[in-house]
Amino acid sequence: MVEELWCHAVRFLDMYRTGDHSGHIGQLYQFADQTGILETHKQCLAQPYEDSQVDMKIMYYELIRMMTNYERENCKDPELYDSTKSVGKIEGYQELTNKLQRFLNQRFILDIEELNKKHAGDNIAIYGDQNINQKIDDLEKSFNILAANNKILSESCASLESKNEILEGEIETLKEKILEPQDNKEGTPMATDLVLTS
Repeated sequence: MVEELWCHAVRFLDMYRTGDHSGHIGQLYQFADQTGILETHKQCLAQPYEDSQVDMKIMYYELIRMMTNYERENCKDPELYDSTKSVGKIEGYQELTNKLQRFLNQRFILDIEELNKKHAGDNIAIYGDQNINQKIDDLEKSFNILAANNKILSESCASLESKNEILEGEIETLKEKILEPQDNKEGTPMATDLVLTS
């Protein structure tokens, strides 16, 4: 419950930091808070903020104080909670925290660079996919043209075969007429006397 409130408060603060500072404090309170912290905070500080009696720094200081008190009160082991809170008082803790933050920042930068490289690779892959798609489209068009030409050639071939069969039939008929027994009548031409004319 409190974790969600922390996230909401940080998001609101980030929006306030990057946006206008003229108000809209009502957005902070538009969160379904089951702890009651926001309602108490609103009753105590919303009107003073609207009247410019307190600034956002005080608003957040009080909100953080209220949330940490709630966590302490609802912690199963309050002594453990207090002992983890006192870690900040150890000598060198701030230096360690700063180094850890620098390390995390560097790690985030490297991760972002890696994601950017991967994203650039994805763009190349997308371009390659588009190029492949274009080639497939070109091949389909060529195939359709070849299929149409093949159909025309098949029809022409069928027509020529039909004409060839007709001509072969006519040749056979002529051969039969030439070779059939001739009457020995005068005036009947002999097979050797016939001349084909076209």
